[in-house]
Amino acid sequence: AAPAAAPAAAPAAAPAAALGSGQAEQDVYLASSSWRDSGRFKAMMKPTDTWNKRSWLEARRSAAWERVEQLCGIDRHECARRDVYQFGVYLGDSMALLSERMPQRRIPFRRMWGFDSFAGLPSEETSAPSSGLYAKRRRSGDYQTGHYNAADALGIYSANQLKARLSAKVNDTRVHWVTGFFNESLTPQLARKMAPALLVDADADLYSSTVQSLGWMCSHRLLVRGTVIYYDDWAAGGPHGQQRAHAEIASAFNVSFEQIPVTATTVSGRLADRVAVFEVRETPWSRRYRFTDVLRQGY
Repeated sequence: AAPAAAPAAAPAAAPAAALGSGQAEQDVYLASSSWRDSGRFKAMMKPTDTWNKRSWLEARRSAAWERVEQLCGIDRHECARRDVYQFGVYLGDSMALLSERMPQRRIPFRRMWGFDSFAGLPSEETSAPSSGLYAKRRRSGDYQTGHYNAADALGIYSANQLKARLSAKVNDTRVHWVTGFFNESLTPQLARKMAPALLVDADADLYSSTVQSLGWMCSHRLLVRGTVIYYDDWAAGGPHGQQRAHAEIASAFNVSFEQIPVTATTVSGRLADRVAVFEVRETPWSRRYRFTDVLRQGY
């Protein structure tokens, strides 16, 4: 099946490729964007004593990590067979924190995949209404073409050099990178390298990027029972962003989800209603995994 509403194509991207430890890859040049000249970009690059980025990233994701930790406490062997997926890498901060926290929480996994154009957000035109939060953000806010361009932020325009910098930051030999806008990089050939998902961190902001990435995963049976999905921009895009993508994927692929509560004790104050966490309950292709059955029986 295909997602219910196919988004418009993204602009041409660098050739899709996965870079693993000791694996050579043809280098490509990464494009710059006008976002680096904006006041918002300059403000984001300034260090601040009042904004602890690591604590902020961890607070947003703690409900997802706690759910994965709970599942892996029941069946570590099953978790160790699965992969972690990060859609939207930018500067690699959340992946670096994830790589640090997973061992501390005794969460095993096979590989970690980071997907990004490394040239900022794609252009997006959708059938969403012309008014509302999502449309405003696409016109003048965070969702303009080229925003969150890692090449600009780090001043590195060689794809290989940029990913070497990110690999050093994440510091995990299990990390692999995939370059390109998702409509070009997410191929059937790439899916053959993957294992079913333990955790999916959906941080690519846009409706189109979210529906493309999750649609690819469903098409290749990488979302299975017990997969935990974290949406970083659930409220930011309103009903026309990640919320729309999630609903369309559930309908198009007949996947049922259980929403995991994100409470004030997990994500402080105003962040509690800005993110969302779901666990895959059933898919047409999943075999029954013991740890999800045991968990729901009150383990």
